[in-house]
Amino acid sequence: MLNSRKLLDITEKFLPILGFILLFYLLYTIDLSRVEYTISRMNPLFFLLSGALLLLKIPLSVYKWYMLAKSQGIEVRYPKMFRFYMMAHFYSVITPGGLGSYIRVKYLYDEGKELGGSVSNVVIDGMVEMVNLSVLAIFSTVLLFSVRLELLIPILFLLATSALPLLLLMRKKLGSRFAKKILLMVVPSKYRGLFERGTESLFSKPPSLKIFLASVVLSLFTWLICFTQIYLLMLAFGENISLFGTISVWSIAVSISFLPITIGGLGVREWLMVVLSRRYGIAATASLSISLMGYVIVYLIPALVGAVFIILHATSYIERHEKKVG
Repeated sequence: MLNSRKLLDITEKFLPILGFILLFYLLYTIDLSRVEYTISRMNPLFFLLSGALLLLKIPLSVYKWYMLAKSQGIEVRYPKMFRFYMMAHFYSVITPGGLGSYIRVKYLYDEGKELGGSVSNVVIDGMVEMVNLSVLAIFSTVLLFSVRLELLIPILFLLATSALPLLLLMRKKLGSRFAKKILLMVVPSKYRGLFERGTESLFSKPPSLKIFLASVVLSLFTWLICFTQIYLLMLAFGENISLFGTISVWSIAVSISFLPITIGGLGVREWLMVVLSRRYGIAATASLSISLMGYVIVYLIPALVGAVFIILHATSYIERHEKKVG
């Protein structure tokens, strides 16, 4: 009989490939050739229009992060933050739950910014995105999917785990008190001094309420752009569905795919798209094709751009190191 430690090890190794298993199962049961045929019949104009919206969505997302950082006293030029954002997006695509996006903390720290302030900034930026998405997904579940608990429970979990750190970071005194009274209980005594100093830095300068609210609005707008991208893909495949219907399906599928159980949410998102799209009379082959093309546009294309920036960043670092050695 497996002990709890071995079971945990097996679970940790199995969960990241769960999405690929689901995806391969979908492709097997639906028939890959049918998916290929459906994609080949896609209207390229709507596909290109969907992709073109990246030129609006990504700069606005970076500006939201830049705006929050500036309000927290983190001064980094916008072009550099754009590069950091794209590099982090690459890591978010290849890690469970998009956790790789938090590598932005390292990039800010490498720029000489305080570690605590950098963590606070990146967490606030990410949690604003997750809270907005979770709220939209909850409304969609309640209004259109008869409050299905198997959908609602994981979304409520994501909302809670996003809203709590956001609340603590925005409420300086509350956050600091929570960290010192609760978290210090599990920190070894020899590290408590270091932890207390880090805690003070973490909660020292939240963004202003005005900037925070502006970031919430801007985040909602960028999500609307994302939903419009998927809506255009629906049109590309000839599906008669409203923008509101697209928001309902995609918000639920994407929010649950952020659970840190599969690489970049791949497989889980596609499975949910197939299941949820049935409400609108969309065939499994079409919904799977739309989800895969959505993955290409929303995630893969920006990730490839991020990979280029990573290569350039690594090359620049090597050159600087060689000059120092020389």
